[in-house]
Amino acid sequence: MNDQDTNAETIDAGFHPASNCWVREVKLIFWECFCILRKDGIFLGDYDPGIHRLPFDSLKNPDQRKRLERSESGMQFSHTLEEQISGQLEAGFVLTDLFEDYNEDGKLAECHVLSFVAARAVKPQK
Repeated sequence: MNDQDTNAETIDAGFHPASNCWVREVKLIFWECFCILRKDGIFLGDYDPGIHRLPFDSLKNPDQRKRLERSESGMQFSHTLEEQISGQLEAGFVLTDLFEDYNEDGKLAECHVLSFVAARAVKPQK
């Protein structure tokens, strides 16, 4: 058994708030969460599309990177909802619920565009 195996299937629930924007390869998060959750464990993910034009990869775009460095915002990355939900499904999760909401301020709110998504997924009993 290696160090990675010691954490396998030991967690009952995981919550991943709107932090995907700081992760370049978001699908790796879902695979890791799937590994550490017990069978029937619950995964809650909150997906905020961010405020940047998509696609957004601050490591590939020097102008974006400079702007983020000046504001001390950390490196950021965009991910489509499709990428995030399909990432959970590819990892083995079963999607059990979905919730959408909108920000109360800004252009998207003025247009009643839903800009936040929360998903509930479960690791099946296989």
